[in-house]
Amino acid sequence: MTDRVVSYGKTARYKNVSRQYKVNNNIIVAFGGDHADFQWLQNVIERQGVAYQTKHVATGIAAMLLNQAVEDEWRKKGEKLTRPEAEAILRKALELTIYHDCCADNDFELGVVDAEDGVILGKQV
Repeated sequence: MTDRVVSYGKTARYKNVSRQYKVNNNIIVAFGGDHADFQWLQNVIERQGVAYQTKHVATGIAAMLLNQAVEDEWRKKGEKLTRPEAEAILRKALELTIYHDCCADNDFELGVVDAEDGVILGKQV
């Protein structure tokens, strides 16, 4: 889940922009913060591809604030979440991070990867 504003430094430049990137039918990369910080990674992925396996991942300020909270919620549910339960955890996590990021916007979109539909980008929440 990401916000929908492109920032360069502390300047919000463009609103209503998807910050999710479909790598293939099994992977979505979502990013926040300064757009320039993601552009180099997008170029690497397009040229080489990357393999990484995990149940959930967060980077930047979200890694410090949320990885353990998401892990705890996931384990409380018996390591099996319905889509609405997972979305509720993400909403709660975003609420925590938005208070700590002066460049974040309050317009968000959710990307989903599942076995039936593959990658679904850009569901606004």
